[in-house]
Amino acid sequence: METNTAMASSLPINNEMSVQVCDDGLYMVSKDGSFRQKLQHFVPGVEKPSQQQVQGGDPNIFVRTSTVLMHPNALERERLGPFGFPIAEGPPLVVQTSYAQRTLQEIENEFELHRQEWERSEAMAALKDTMAIIVKENHFENVICIGLGSLQTASKSGRWSSQLQTAAMLTVMECINAGRDGTDLVRCFSQDPEYSDFDKQVLRSRGIEPVDDPQGFSLMGKNSICCEWSGYKFVTRIVSEGPWPAATITAGIEYCLNPTFWEGEGNADALSDAELELIANMVRGFERKPFPQLQVPEGEGHDPFFGYHIYWRKTQEVIGDGQNSAETERA
Repeated sequence: METNTAMASSLPINNEMSVQVCDDGLYMVSKDGSFRQKLQHFVPGVEKPSQQQVQGGDPNIFVRTSTVLMHPNALERERLGPFGFPIAEGPPLVVQTSYAQRTLQEIENEFELHRQEWERSEAMAALKDTMAIIVKENHFENVICIGLGSLQTASKSGRWSSQLQTAAMLTVMECINAGRDGTDLVRCFSQDPEYSDFDKQVLRSRGIEPVDDPQGFSLMGKNSICCEWSGYKFVTRIVSEGPWPAATITAGIEYCLNPTFWEGEGNADALSDAELELIANMVRGFERKPFPQLQVPEGEGHDPFFGYHIYWRKTQEVIGDGQNSAETERA
């Protein structure tokens, strides 16, 4: 079937490249027409006022069109095939997200169903065991989540992943706050430009505060636990610029530091040696453990925790600002 790429609008990026907003998505296009590639990856950014429309006449799905601000080099990196983008001032880009047309109560009910699924799993019990060790080694001040995804997305598998990952974050908060009094409880902040208004209501009702891009990064400190659920290596690179968190849950570090990942297709997108060294320094001396996996029956989707690891600071406290680091004994 031929893809409909009738151009709705075009956004110049520089003298050589522009982004075309077409009926079937976004395309990076060179001025001379020799290069054209569909943009398919998560685009973090600062959300501006959006429009809503019914997608393809289906009353059960609507599309929100948003403008985000992004790093001026991000589109060049997208052309090379990354998984995410750094956040900074730069030219705007229009992105579209499809959502299921649901009531708040329907979203609440579905999330609760999968939260209970998570709580019955062996993965939750294993995460609690790991967090008990981590909490003994660190006194956390907040939890920062990046890219948990929408609980209202039109993708059924996407909703399932986001619901389970969000439920896991509630477990992380529970483990950190266990034994603390009401004046010393950590707060959890979650940053994702795909959040709908209903998403934000559901999260707030469970103690997770949604924040706009890039506020989540600015809230991160040396006593934070950073949970990267989307964005892969470029979110990891932003985090590595400091201050370095005491712990992180991510798949990005594995992608960055695994030399075999860059073999073959996509190797032109490798980070610089300096960037890779900074990421390696961030977790040098840290403990590392695979994030507990769900037992997903064959044919019923992918494990939303596959490839993720937990890194945490040990007895030696590694302090870094992204430029310099010093190792000091814990008081």
